Amino acid sequence: FKVYEGENPMAKDNHLLGQFTFTGLTPAPEGAGIEVTFDIDADGIGCVTATEESTGRQQSLSFENSASALKSVVDIRKKSHR
Repeated sequence: FKVYEGENPMAKDNHLLGQFTFTGLTPAPEGAGIEVTFDIDADGIGCVTATEESTGRQQSLSFENSASALKSVVDIRKKSHR
């Protein structure tokens, strides 16, 4: 997973915050899910967590960034609740 901040529709036009590889996934039929969540705390430390829904297994990426990361996460949450 690559994690970007920004509002451009093309990933290459946004700022890469970090990336991680979710290894050891359980073989599953098409459509089996991985839930990805974004969180940022009051100190501006962000966390992206991927959870394999069938097993509950998780992997995470934490990052520190400027206030613009907070704005991006808030914007993503607003768009996802429409």
